[in-house]
Amino acid sequence: MNYDYIVAGAGLGGLSFVNHLLRSGLPFERLLIIDKDAKDSNDRTWSFWSKETPDYQCATQQIWDHLGFASDDYIQYDSILPYRYYTINGIDFYKEIMQLIRDDARISLLETSVKNIADKGDLVEVETDLGNYTAIKVIDSINRPSLRTADAISVAQSFLGWVIETENPTFDPAKPLLMDFRLEQKEACCFGYVLPYSTNEALVEYTQFTSNWTIDQSYFRTQLQQYIQTIWSVDRYTIKHEEIGQIPMTNYEFDEQPSKNVYRVGTAGGDTKPTTGYTFTNVQDHVKRILGQGESTNKTSDLRFDFYDTLLLQIIAQHPTKVKPIMEYLFKNQPMPRVLSFLDEDTNPLEEMMIFGQLPWMPFLNSLTKKLRHDLLF
Repeated sequence: MNYDYIVAGAGLGGLSFVNHLLRSGLPFERLLIIDKDAKDSNDRTWSFWSKETPDYQCATQQIWDHLGFASDDYIQYDSILPYRYYTINGIDFYKEIMQLIRDDARISLLETSVKNIADKGDLVEVETDLGNYTAIKVIDSINRPSLRTADAISVAQSFLGWVIETENPTFDPAKPLLMDFRLEQKEACCFGYVLPYSTNEALVEYTQFTSNWTIDQSYFRTQLQQYIQTIWSVDRYTIKHEEIGQIPMTNYEFDEQPSKNVYRVGTAGGDTKPTTGYTFTNVQDHVKRILGQGESTNKTSDLRFDFYDTLLLQIIAQHPTKVKPIMEYLFKNQPMPRVLSFLDEDTNPLEEMMIFGQLPWMPFLNSLTKKLRHDLLF
């Protein structure tokens, strides 16, 4: 029951660590992966943009070099080169990494729940429903704080997505729609998302940025149905797959290394971008740093982008209907590659001045004033 590594959680964070460990060639004798689920269902979809070809074969099934943005009076699709947009179905990711695991006699799988992780100094003890196990290092993608009670700005990105098949050609398979604001903005920021697989098949999502952490599934299904019928003029279609979930968007300072021998990855390790919810690329960079293949084992946060994230999170939390005009200005007045670079925290101060110079300032100024007042008081 003693291992070099125990990976707690066989999701994106845990399996990405295993993938990069095997690719690194670093020596180890025994590794244990613990998860309560068998990972045999298509439970989620990860999409992301990147200048580099991903390290996963399942990411190369469909690749886009254009992205679109839509609002009330216009819709535009722009080239994103040198970026490309990728998508990975959860089940394809699980199958690819699980095959590597089954081919390596050093790796074991245990299907049970993790109850506690305790760093004892020389070893880490992992308590499960089937007994206790120890390892030199533990990669934890399970434990995370309750963000609703934490002293931080925390909102939810709630979404419902359907993979639909239409009777007639409806979509342009070369043009995903990243954000579609042709929706009524009530008490939340809401938009559509369309990932076309062919002229007759696409993943279509209804998404909300909101402080409400409860998903009204009936309401979301009604909104998604109306979006498909009204915006895409489709009345007859077949729902082939459904996914529903929430992604935390927060400026909470996650502890990515809570003790000497325990590392947290994924959302638990602060790898989710606070203002977009994108996680996949950050996880890959993080596990490489843990393995000594990056700049450091600790994530180096840029204070500029932390500040930008906090401002936008305050607007989402307090004035969610103000998000739409901000996004309109951003995507309409900036080249798409620059927008993606900004969201990737890869722009320089001059580029950021060019971006903010085109944005409606009042929501940001109000948010800035409230933040400064809070900082002075506390």
